[in-house]
Amino acid sequence: MKFLLGFIRLDKQVEALAEKLARRFESARPGADGATALWRDLAFCLAQLDHGDKTAKRLSDTFSCYAPALADAQVRASFETVA
Repeated sequence: MKFLLGFIRLDKQVEALAEKLARRFESARPGADGATALWRDLAFCLAQLDHGDKTAKRLSDTFSCYAPALADAQVRASFETVA
């Protein structure tokens, strides 16, 4: 994924993908089978993108989607690299 995400350079593409990845956190609710693994994968992908101001705004708008996932240390560490 790191290799593939490296090809996404346009700001609009990064913004759209970041929002879609953030909204995907909602599909795996806490306690569901494989939820933690999915959260970690999504957070890793988000951390690989080149973020700008608009992307940060979109991520802050979708905070409620991924807020429960921040309880996991690996997910939180990936989000710390985004900031």
